[in-house]
Amino acid sequence: MRILITVEYNGKNFSGWQIQPSLRTVQGVLTDSLSSLLKQNIVLHGSGRTDAGVHALNQKAHFDYNGNFPIERLPFAINTVLPDDVKVKKAETVADDFETQFHAKKKTYRYGFYLSRISRPLYDGFYAQLPYPEEKFDLNKARKALLSLVGTHDFTAFSNVGRPVKSAVRTIYSAELEKTNELVSLTITGNGFLYNMVRIIAGTIAEIGLGFLPETSIEKALVSLNRNDVGKTFPPQGLTLIDVTF
Repeated sequence: MRILITVEYNGKNFSGWQIQPSLRTVQGVLTDSLSSLLKQNIVLHGSGRTDAGVHALNQKAHFDYNGNFPIERLPFAINTVLPDDVKVKKAETVADDFETQFHAKKKTYRYGFYLSRISRPLYDGFYAQLPYPEEKFDLNKARKALLSLVGTHDFTAFSNVGRPVKSAVRTIYSAELEKTNELVSLTITGNGFLYNMVRIIAGTIAEIGLGFLPETSIEKALVSLNRNDVGKTFPPQGLTLIDVTF
């Protein structure tokens, strides 16, 4: 049978999702634990990769299993042996031809940052710090700039050199920005994302809101395809994979 699992993890102490030799990865930890529990060699396929330090609320992955272990009990059993920074939230059977990566239609990410001249220990694990007073950030200007992202565009300007892709064209279905006191959250849903794309969008929006980049920067970059027209790549700890929709 083919099993789909939903996974939550704190990425701080992981070298990303994908298995890498001699490094602690989410896929590696899950694969070892599932293989031990189910007493067979499990090959785990994720819906996509997250980088070192990036978190996930609802990462999806599938594997094939030939045995009698009751699937409804799998999360409870596996979570007793998994470390505290990764847990399986749900397990379910799916069609034999289901592919987590290729059947994913939408992914939603959230990027969080906070505005404070003083480092905030309770925020630092999940938000990036911007050392400016919160009143300096123009939420309306940033929201207006964000609207340019929605739709189908070539996002070459919003990707760092890294994983090769055949095309940089992606569709963004929604992009929202919320601010509560010093905390700012960007939530973005698309059919896929380039390497570091959300972190570059977050950096661009932050610099527009702070007045370091013009409001038209995103619109310009979607035409120029020039990485120099947008903001910095923000650090990984502010990024969380919120959900994957099939």
